[in-house]
Amino acid sequence: GVLRETQDSIEEFRVTTGNATATAGYSAGAQVSMVTKSGTNHFHGAAYWYNRPTMTVANDWFNKQAELNSGLPNIPGKLIRNIFGVDLGGPIVKNKLYFFANYEGLRKAESQEVTQTVPTKLYREGYLSYQDPNGNTVTLDPSQVAALDAGCQVCNTSAYPYGPGPDPEALKYFNSMPLPNGSLTGDGLNTASYSFASPAPHSENTSLVKIDWTPNDAHHVFVRGQLQKDTTDNTEQFPGQGPSSIFEDNTKGIIAGDTWVISPNLVNDLRYGYIRQGNSTRGVGAGDYVDFRFMSTATAETRTT
Repeated sequence: GVLRETQDSIEEFRVTTGNATATAGYSAGAQVSMVTKSGTNHFHGAAYWYNRPTMTVANDWFNKQAELNSGLPNIPGKLIRNIFGVDLGGPIVKNKLYFFANYEGLRKAESQEVTQTVPTKLYREGYLSYQDPNGNTVTLDPSQVAALDAGCQVCNTSAYPYGPGPDPEALKYFNSMPLPNGSLTGDGLNTASYSFASPAPHSENTSLVKIDWTPNDAHHVFVRGQLQKDTTDNTEQFPGQGPSSIFEDNTKGIIAGDTWVISPNLVNDLRYGYIRQGNSTRGVGAGDYVDFRFMSTATAETRTT
């Protein structure tokens, strides 16, 4: 569902696969019911915390190879999970009015493997490699590239102040990216792969409050409100640049009900629910970009929605 349930807020979980009563309505499939806890005439509460550390985690194979190729130690990416919460229920007015509240938080500090396509060391120095018809690799140095470019009509003009050959601004752009540490992507001539473990933290916050009111023996009224605040950082384009985008969710909802026992064999059950699902993605991209085909961009170009 849009509003998630926390483990400590559920009083009853029931799945009916056949012989459902009239309260379940008519359906050919299974009926799933979850009942939220309520307060009682006595105060009850709990606190909990679950932790999963990184110490028993093996390194990702591709991350290990990338670290070794870059001369870095063999260190696995983070995999830390913490789930914690607290709940409390009790009377506001004994035998009449009760409350139950639950907060649960989730924090995940995890790394994800990212592979980008970057220029090789020679390509970012102005060398150009290609394969001849016989399958042999031929590499042209910057002066040979300039000779191929000798017919440039706009070189050494106000429109393009540089001479024939490798463009210095393009080489500057190429050198803004890390050197390759693998061959998972790229053409193996002028481009290759760069792999790294990127932080991708995720957090969830769930706050839930339920009020139960029993004005008399014939009525039971409840109101249940829930607020969620989730944040997920997308992976980095390259190390140290920060998340390429941030996803946020602020979904909220309120549900109310009245159960009226009209007679021993007649019950009226009224329910109302209003749920607002809201989310956004905050990108880091702004302005215009010049990109090179078959090559990753130097920075993330994500936009906000």
